[in-house]
Amino acid sequence: MVWGLDFGSEEWLDLTSVANMIATENAVNSFNALLIYCRAFKFMSMWGRLQKFKDSLSISVPNIMMYWLNISVIIFAFACAGFVAFGRDLRSFHTVSYSLVTMFTYAVGQYNFEELKAQDPFLGPFLGISYVCLVYFCLTCMFMAINCHTYNIVIRGLHITAASKLSLSGPDLIAVVNRKCRDWVENKIPSLRDKREREENEKRRQEKYARSAPVSNEMKAALESHVKAVIEICGPVEALEALGKYPFYRVVIEEKVKYEKDLPQFEYDEIMESISEAISRGDAADRAEDILAEAKDAEEKKVAASDPDNLR
Repeated sequence: MVWGLDFGSEEWLDLTSVANMIATENAVNSFNALLIYCRAFKFMSMWGRLQKFKDSLSISVPNIMMYWLNISVIIFAFACAGFVAFGRDLRSFHTVSYSLVTMFTYAVGQYNFEELKAQDPFLGPFLGISYVCLVYFCLTCMFMAINCHTYNIVIRGLHITAASKLSLSGPDLIAVVNRKCRDWVENKIPSLRDKREREENEKRRQEKYARSAPVSNEMKAALESHVKAVIEICGPVEALEALGKYPFYRVVIEEKVKYEKDLPQFEYDEIMESISEAISRGDAADRAEDILAEAKDAEEKKVAASDPDNLR
């Protein structure tokens, strides 16, 4: 026994309410299935070609609604005329609702002139032919003209305003989603962010190499002397910390060979800026002043030693 029902008995059970519930559920599920698959239109903006189709539909909606208003008035008018003229004799025009369905079937090409002509040799063909001509040659062409005009506007980009250009759609939306996914993964694995940043920095440096002109050999020689002066002033550790990231320093100081490659202007400027920052730090500045003062004294003594008056 389930829910107070004895299925082994021969008593008749009224399951009409259950059958109605099942039928209602199927109807709701069918409508739900329609809405679920119509959600595919939501993702059309992620591709450029489908975005044009979506824009064409959305822009043409007001004009298409007016079109359907006009064609609804015409269909209703001819349906009423058919109901009045043939409703007494033809089942397809027996009621106004039947007449509306019949007019719709006539609009899609399923018309029967013979039964109309049999009822009224003049009025039947007149209503049928005038309705078909009006729907096929006027309203159908109008519908196609609306869609073609809207699609032409979308293809030319005339529908895009200044505000809509600032919004994200299509490839821009895909780029934002990819960037957010990348940031989430890099927050979980920081080494991936470091690797990406190194690759991006290297790529930018290569682009700068391609655009920047190389410096002369005299400037490279002067730069080498500046680097050696930084080592003397700041010490090897501080110099390595400030300049160790540059290939020029590694080749000239660590490998102790001449830098044969082209040195671009932007890298030369960066090295000189790093040298200035290294020298300007605390004790290094004082040591630099002492070294410059010693060099100045040595230069003065050299000049004094070469003076003929002092020799006598």
